[in-house]
Amino acid sequence: MKKVSYQIKGLKTYCKICRKDNPKCEHPKFFRGRIHIPGTKNGIRSKIFETENYQKAVYEFLEFKQYVEKIDYLDKSKLRISNQITLSESFELFGSYFRGEGQFIQFKKERSEAYIKQVLKHIEKFIDVISENKLINPNYRLISQISKNEMTLFYQWQKNNNIDPLYFNKHISSVRLFFDFIIHQQGVKMENPTNNIVKLRTVKKDITSLSTGEFNQLLNVISTENSMKIIGNQGHRKNMYRDYLKDAFKLLLFTGGRLEEIINLKWSNIIPIEHQGKTYFKFIYSDLKVNRIQKKSTEKQKSTMIHADLLDFLNTLGLNDKIGNDEFIICPDRTRNVKNLIDQLSKSFTHYRDLAGLRKEISIKHLRKTYITWINSMYNDRTFLLTGHSNNDIVKKYYVNSAFLTHDEIELTERRMITDL
Repeated sequence: MKKVSYQIKGLKTYCKICRKDNPKCEHPKFFRGRIHIPGTKNGIRSKIFETENYQKAVYEFLEFKQYVEKIDYLDKSKLRISNQITLSESFELFGSYFRGEGQFIQFKKERSEAYIKQVLKHIEKFIDVISENKLINPNYRLISQISKNEMTLFYQWQKNNNIDPLYFNKHISSVRLFFDFIIHQQGVKMENPTNNIVKLRTVKKDITSLSTGEFNQLLNVISTENSMKIIGNQGHRKNMYRDYLKDAFKLLLFTGGRLEEIINLKWSNIIPIEHQGKTYFKFIYSDLKVNRIQKKSTEKQKSTMIHADLLDFLNTLGLNDKIGNDEFIICPDRTRNVKNLIDQLSKSFTHYRDLAGLRKEISIKHLRKTYITWINSMYNDRTFLLTGHSNNDIVKKYYVNSAFLTHDEIELTERRMITDL
């Protein structure tokens, strides 16, 4: 470290090994700032800055000094005042709250790990953007100092980087959750900077589904050949093939269930029902999404009728011998947890989709949309009764491919208006 002429009072070079200011040893040198507490003889507040760059140390020291003055030189290890918590501390507290950990265990809700990760990522991006644009240090900037000015910066970031409006609006929802927690749970006296802001207008994307030909194309390329994919910049090769892929994709297509639900299906979830001398089969299983949201004492169950294609498929897997067994239908000898299985299925679907030359907008979730589109083509306004949704508006808005022709629509094209009048 070069010898410099220090002009900032209280900032010294520091050796963490010798524990001395301005040492003459050969150990790596950092910086330490000392701030005298007014009205005391020897009282100080100090902090070590993990950098060998003097200019950076000066910048961090001045922010630290400003922060200490704002909290009236309080020792926060002994006393915590809600309005004096920093942006970084607030983010850590929210993370614990959102996961229901530690002091927030009584507030734990059933949230998926993927959702938790997504919300925290959105908030982290917000903090990164305003920190970079305003040159603030979240370790010292008080959460109560964040205002609508920072929200303006965030909107400008969206505009400058052409961030998808729908994706950006999810960031705003997450940031709103963050400040609601800070204000209502932590008692910080401030206005929520997300109040009254207008979310960006989004254009509804067309819902797509797979054709029979596209699905067969996908199945035909699933093999050990061309199964290796290059991951990351280091050229790491990962094998995307698993022997259960085809079965998993078929079960998803033929049931229209959510990935997490279908991967957990067991043979014991199949219930035989006798009706007028004929045996029918149903899948009965927990509605994971609804139960996670509502958190009622009684779990909601959902059912899927086993139609002809699904029955043929299950027979190839040994339905007659396995029905009633407490064994997973997909990957029964699994050693990986469900989260890893879901991740693998999703990434493998994308890998083989590309090999099959299918449309880029198709992902594994479109197997569910394809099933519901097929159901809707036959039952229209009664579709929600078979899919487990609360009403058919949700089905039409999020799942049905409008380009898919119903039987009635096909019949209509064959009729002539003049001759029918």
